Amino acid sequence: MILRYTHRARNDVEAAFSWYEKQRRGLGFEFLDCVEVAVKSIVENPEMYRIYYFIFRGCVTRRFPFSVFYTIEDKEIVVHSVFNNRQDPKEAKYGFFEEYLEGSDSTCQTPLALELNWEDKEAKMAEIILKTKDPGKVTKILFEAIDLEAKRLQYSLNLAKNRLTSFEKKYNISSNKFITEWSAEDLDGQDMEYIEWAGEYQLASRLNECLLALKSIENVT
Repeated sequence: MILRYTHRARNDVEAAFSWYEKQRRGLGFEFLDCVEVAVKSIVENPEMYRIYYFIFRGCVTRRFPFSVFYTIEDKEIVVHSVFNNRQDPKEAKYGFFEEYLEGSDSTCQTPLALELNWEDKEAKMAEIILKTKDPGKVTKILFEAIDLEAKRLQYSLNLAKNRLTSFEKKYNISSNKFITEWSAEDLDGQDMEYIEWAGEYQLASRLNECLLALKSIENVT
């Protein structure tokens, strides 16, 4: 599907990026990475996230207190806002919502480095060719590093799954059902608990994706 951002969404991303970069150099790029993970998840499964307002769906980013609000329109996904959850929710509801109804929310290309055109979702194997004078030693070093990283990812994934399990036991509901059907109003901790649970869910998904990518590596020499 084609991905587009409204000018409001572009401004949201650029303003947040600038603010985080002023707090600590590189933090803005970490924010962009988290937005990219959320958007990637939306593109892969746009109907997975619940509807908040009218036809606006929302995906909470991990680490940073933001939600990506979007609509599914024909063959397009339109991101209307990358909203700071610490703001008044009415700003979201009566901001981009009214712009959408008025037809004033014109779209633009992806802001900053968040270019995601995923027309082809089918995974493709790629070859990486390395030149070295000692292929045996380098290959051993590379696969030891890959194995170490896979173990680190598995450990982090297990921790994330344990935290998800604690939420699931508390509310007697699966995380998948929570993401697709529940809202902050359904939780004792309201917005904060919703952000924590959704953040753990997306973190676990990301860790699992990275782990699978590492396990798919083959040595064809």
